[in-house]
Amino acid sequence: MKIIQQHKRPCPDILGRHLKIMTLLQVEIPRNYQYRLCGLCGNFNGDNTDDYRLPNGTITTDLNTFGNSWQTSDPCEWDPPTGDPPTLGQCDAQYSGPCDVLTAMNGTFAACHDYVDPQPYWEDCVFDMCSTEGEWLCCDLETYYDACMDMGVDPFIWRSTDLCPMDCPANSVYSPCVSPCQATCLNPDGPENCDLPCVEGCECNAGYLESGLECVEETQCGCIDVYENYYTIGEQWGTEDGQQCECGFPWGFPWITCNPAEPCYEEGGYTWALVDGVWGCHCAVPCQCGDP
Repeated sequence: MKIIQQHKRPCPDILGRHLKIMTLLQVEIPRNYQYRLCGLCGNFNGDNTDDYRLPNGTITTDLNTFGNSWQTSDPCEWDPPTGDPPTLGQCDAQYSGPCDVLTAMNGTFAACHDYVDPQPYWEDCVFDMCSTEGEWLCCDLETYYDACMDMGVDPFIWRSTDLCPMDCPANSVYSPCVSPCQATCLNPDGPENCDLPCVEGCECNAGYLESGLECVEETQCGCIDVYENYYTIGEQWGTEDGQQCECGFPWGFPWITCNPAEPCYEEGGYTWALVDGVWGCHCAVPCQCGDP
């Protein structure tokens, strides 16, 4: 998993006697994690109609129920706000104006108006734009586009170089309808049967395969271990038995090299352990590394 975008700074928004901190974090997940995820970001199975799945396996349409169901057991002490909720007041037109693309009768999203009422999405967009000083336009447009796709509207291009361009890696191109079963270095021929609906995203150019988060020629594909795990060229990882491995290209073809890992600094509270799916020297629980 790789973090690809984060606000340069938290976005404080002072509303009367309330202080609201808003931030946005975006991550990219390699395709070898497909069908292995769960939680607030969905299950990565190529079907966005079942993403609001609760830990017990049932699907809900209530966003609050969905979000609260994945709350961890860690205690969180806080006092709920009292009194009337804050209001935004008059919003500068420079922040609300861009949202008009949602409701424009002959605009980019006009083909969806008969299927999904854009008015509630426009109102949410204006609120978010005013709250974040114009930073959440693309998130709100994406939300409406996804709602259109859920209603069976034919995929259409709404992005441009000036409006929410998608940052695709080298050797790939944006498409409003990408097959979720693309050919990868792990499976160059792709799945034999793929009946999943297409999704908006980046598609590797002809002659290129997905390699982690990149598109490469087949001759530049990485390594596959005995457990069918894929690693890109130059990627390093630890193993349960204390080895440090790396996928290299020493003789003109991918090759995995493993050596005993450097001992962990146990005096500082570190130990070799599996944390968040990664074997390595991690801070031992419950000590706090670096503390005397």
